[in-house]
Amino acid sequence: MKNNKIFRLNIFARIGKTPFSSNASEVLLTDLVNKLERRKGKFQIKLFVYYIYNFFSDSKSYLFNNSTRDIKGNKIVLSSTSIKYIRDFIYFLHILLKIINNQRQVSFFYNLNKGQLKMISALKFLGLNINLIQADGYLLSKSQCKLFKKIIVFSKSTELIYSNYEVNNQILFSIPYINNLDFEYKPFLKISNNKTIKIVHCGSISEYNLPEEDLKRIFKLCKNNNNFELIFTTSQKKIPFYFRKLINSFPTNIRFLGDLNNKDLDNLLKESDFALDLRNNKKNLQSSIDFPSKLFFYMKYNLFIFSTISDSIPHEIASVLIPFERLFHLDEIKFSEYSKNQINVKKYLNKYSLDKVLIGALEN
Repeated sequence: MKNNKIFRLNIFARIGKTPFSSNASEVLLTDLVNKLERRKGKFQIKLFVYYIYNFFSDSKSYLFNNSTRDIKGNKIVLSSTSIKYIRDFIYFLHILLKIINNQRQVSFFYNLNKGQLKMISALKFLGLNINLIQADGYLLSKSQCKLFKKIIVFSKSTELIYSNYEVNNQILFSIPYINNLDFEYKPFLKISNNKTIKIVHCGSISEYNLPEEDLKRIFKLCKNNNNFELIFTTSQKKIPFYFRKLINSFPTNIRFLGDLNNKDLDNLLKESDFALDLRNNKKNLQSSIDFPSKLFFYMKYNLFIFSTISDSIPHEIASVLIPFERLFHLDEIKFSEYSKNQINVKKYLNKYSLDKVLIGALEN
């Protein structure tokens, strides 16, 4: 029997707009809303974003940021302040008013900090249909899990931990990826004996996702091999000191390009041979519960990816990733062993894409 039910869905997200912030979460949620909006007559969905600014980079918006609505009307920017503690209280009031005035709608939060979780707990007695999409690397306690009817997580490790709490709610695993039936990951080898080998690293720069120890090893590789070229690019406005210090010692075949426009970034990735996905895995809980979404970005360009392969990456996706250590022994790699697994990756992404998991959570 056909289900003609219309789902009315609100998603609330706190989004960082500081110089260290990535735009990955906002892009993911915007793509999610646009994907669900295309299913006319099935979903009525709104994305409410609450921006957090940095005082030194945007003092006016830091003190107060007035609400606006985008052209399509399905993305609303909530009035906000970035002043600590006050911002959480204002965000909580926004949420409270929206949910109480629309109790027939389903509400999902995208990440909540510990202060916001305490405030949300005050809504428990109302028995509202509140749910959570958790992307950040921290674990909820058993009592915090009880606040939500459904929790979508981006890590198999987190799913297992929450399921073992034996709380009467639904724990669902998803990938931070929006389903695209045309997506194909078919990495192929472009390098030859007389060609420069171009390696690219895109995204955030920090000791966690670009460890200094690994960087120094790559630098040494490039210094000893002129046929290697290593390029860094990031939309991050403020670069950590450890990396800025290393820039001064870059050999000529290592370049930092900073932020690139879409066209230049597209050309860079099309010209590259390999991509880097690094994590600090040394007894680091975060690496077990954070999923590196930039993997999908690299896959769009059919790049072989050298990765530290954190515990949060499912085996089906890890099967196409080349362990970082093997970068230093390229001549020993049988690349066909990794490229043949791309079919399993596509099936896995289609099964666990965020839009598909969210739709399943609403329908069940």
